[in-house]
Amino acid sequence: MKIVYLYPKSTFRTDLRSDTLWGILCWAIRMVYGNEELERILKSYIERKPEFIISSTFPFVKKTDKKWHYLPKPNIKENYIDQSQLSRKEKILNALKRKKLKKIQLLELTDYTTFIKDSSKSKEIIEKIAEQKNLFSLQSESIPHNTINRLTGGTLKLENKSGQLFHVDEYYLNTFDENVNAGLFFLVKGNTNKLEGALRFLNHIGYGGDRSTGKGHFIYELSDFSISEPDDFNAYTNLSLFYPTKEELDELKKSEIFNYQLLERQGFISFNHYETIYKPKTLMFSEGSVFPKININEEYWGQNKIVMEKSEKLPHNIYQYGFGFMIKIKI
Repeated sequence: MKIVYLYPKSTFRTDLRSDTLWGILCWAIRMVYGNEELERILKSYIERKPEFIISSTFPFVKKTDKKWHYLPKPNIKENYIDQSQLSRKEKILNALKRKKLKKIQLLELTDYTTFIKDSSKSKEIIEKIAEQKNLFSLQSESIPHNTINRLTGGTLKLENKSGQLFHVDEYYLNTFDENVNAGLFFLVKGNTNKLEGALRFLNHIGYGGDRSTGKGHFIYELSDFSISEPDDFNAYTNLSLFYPTKEELDELKKSEIFNYQLLERQGFISFNHYETIYKPKTLMFSEGSVFPKININEEYWGQNKIVMEKSEKLPHNIYQYGFGFMIKIKI
């Protein structure tokens, strides 16, 4: 397993979930190595022998030579206490406590490892985190923009002669200690040879929206990484968005361990023949969902779904990246 650190040089527009990140990396591979090499890599996913699989991006913080990595809390079912015997005051305090604990969505790697090896300690871990001081937070600012008339180069004006303003959210990681730096990372399994060239390319031009105006620029660093997983596991939790095959989904639904959150994804494809083309909406399992260990003899879970087929408007099929980056967990 490899880890890719992204040290931000600017704010960033795009939320780098696994499907978006995979698309950016594929585009960069095409720019560096050519369309033939990209087609070879895309074919590996269709044959269910993916060249590489990736996680979504998550935050890390660094102080001197030490790094802290944060991963999504596994979504296990809670054991609710019987409130029938509680007083009104106790019920209110219990609700406030649960609300506070529910806000904990990320676990530092040490706590994450403890959690996946024995989920019975989850409540103890989360209560401890709730009392700790945060090292960072993800902040956003709404930045105003003008719509530009591409013919004249000036501000586009409406019928009432007013400028056409719109706002865009930009994100950055805010640290509460001047000696602490923060950034994003994602994990990779598989062949990273072509990935390194793509990362060097993206190191120059940036990731995601508004990169031509300086947004989404990072310096990358690639190194080895490992997560200590339990040997006596009975389930998995995902570090990426996940779109299962029908066979996988049929097996997953049979278990009570199955616990998840769904996320609707839709993305911009291109502007073609004066028409803006978007991917159709796709429901996917969000990071941190929990899946039972199932009897499917495959190394990789999930699939790249064809969401739009080749046509007069589209020179090739459009895929939705949905391979799961699975981590073993004991529940």
